Amino acid sequence: MITTEAVLNALSYVDDPDLRKDLVTLKMVDRVHIEGKRVSFRLILTTPSCPMKDEIQRACINAIKHLVDKEAEVTIDVTSQVTTYRQDNGAVLPNVKNIIAVASGKGGVGKSTVAVNLALGLAKQGSAVGLIDADIYGPSIPTITRT
Repeated sequence: MITTEAVLNALSYVDDPDLRKDLVTLKMVDRVHIEGKRVSFRLILTTPSCPMKDEIQRACINAIKHLVDKEAEVTIDVTSQVTTYRQDNGAVLPNVKNIIAVASGKGGVGKSTVAVNLALGLAKQGSAVGLIDADIYGPSIPTITRT
């Protein structure tokens, strides 16, 4: 018989590759539900654009099948809870959790290109992004992003 304790114990052997601690200790697993051989739980990643998402999912499934029951049918609801270091309680930009600034003391070094590539890359991996071109002498983002 599969138990919640057995599932959590198995998942305690799965480490987050970046944080180098196990998922249970990091409180990245909740809503464990067991129905016969069916095991489901929610996996809470630190970012929706986690490049290791598929690897972590596979490791969770392998841990349950090897340490709990090889016939278990595992369903994982992957979500994210983005960490923020804001101290203004969202008074200025209420729905913004993090800001990445691209800057340089010199012109013509590719800041706009880097900013567009960062935004597109994060969006492609699932993050909600916005992009502001605050160039005093002439914004180039509209030129770069024109299709």
